[in-house]
Amino acid sequence: METKRKRTRIVMSLLSLAGLAVFSVTAGGGGLELVAPLAPVKKTLNDLEPRTPISSLPYTISAAGSYYLTGNLTSDANGILVYADNVTIDLAGFSMIGPGSGTSYGIYMNRRRNVEIRNGTVQGFMGSYRQGGGIYEDSGTGHRVIGIRAVANGCGIALRGSGHLVKDCTVVENNSYGIHIGQSCTVTGNTCYGNHDRGITTYSNCTVTGNTCCDNGNQGILCEGSGGSTVTGNTCQGNWVGIQVLDGCTVTGNTARKNQHSGIFVRMGSLVRNNTLRDNEQYNIYVEHPGNAIEENLVTNSPNGIYFNSAGNFFSNNRASGNVSDYNNTEGNTDGGGNYSF
Repeated sequence: METKRKRTRIVMSLLSLAGLAVFSVTAGGGGLELVAPLAPVKKTLNDLEPRTPISSLPYTISAAGSYYLTGNLTSDANGILVYADNVTIDLAGFSMIGPGSGTSYGIYMNRRRNVEIRNGTVQGFMGSYRQGGGIYEDSGTGHRVIGIRAVANGCGIALRGSGHLVKDCTVVENNSYGIHIGQSCTVTGNTCYGNHDRGITTYSNCTVTGNTCCDNGNQGILCEGSGGSTVTGNTCQGNWVGIQVLDGCTVTGNTARKNQHSGIFVRMGSLVRNNTLRDNEQYNIYVEHPGNAIEENLVTNSPNGIYFNSAGNFFSNNRASGNVSDYNNTEGNTDGGGNYSF
């Protein structure tokens, strides 16, 4: 009986505590005030998905905002025409498929600012890097292209202008360039394979790092314009030239092999350091003009290890083996010592 009474008291205490939980003590006189029940939260469809769907092509974007593909889409002309700044286009893992002939654009921009395009495939939009292709900007600023597969277009990704980023894209078998980009841009972590012309082309003051460029019809990587670019940690094989830079560039830590003309082709006033060059069919390193420093490279199994086309360069601490000529045409260039053949 005593046990039953204890259980009853415990139950009554719990019920009392539960009842008190719905009251609050007011700050004034210590009275009790019933807390009003919570109202249901209502969200619109736009609150739940604050993006605009794209479910057919061609499609025109005329306002800033976020847009996404709802599925694989095809077009017999253009894909998406962007006439606004501050736009994000998420392909959501889907594909945009173009007509495969003529001149068309997968995603077209002209003098736009701050457009991001990501996560999907753009294929079959034909033309050249100046007209037509997968993703095209005529003269914009600050675009980001991330995680795109650009396959069998005219030009894969062409972003003229400045301040762009192309990252983690796969650019394969396009009819002209793989990636063609403007000045003060970053190109990183991309794979460019089997494009009919160049793998990656940049203008001045760009950073090109961690890319793989193989079996392209011309240069794997070309940094042109007025120079001033940094090219580091890339792998280039089976191109006409692996890496070619113009003036005042830094070329470090790259690997170039089995390119038809040269592994690295450097023009003027650049630093070429700590690269690995092997089996390039004519030159492992070709130095065209004066003012370059060629240091700490490994050059093997080529007709010419390091070839100087001009006097007025500096070279030191390089290692060469298995070339027909390890250090060629060195007269008038400064041997800083430590260059070995083995």
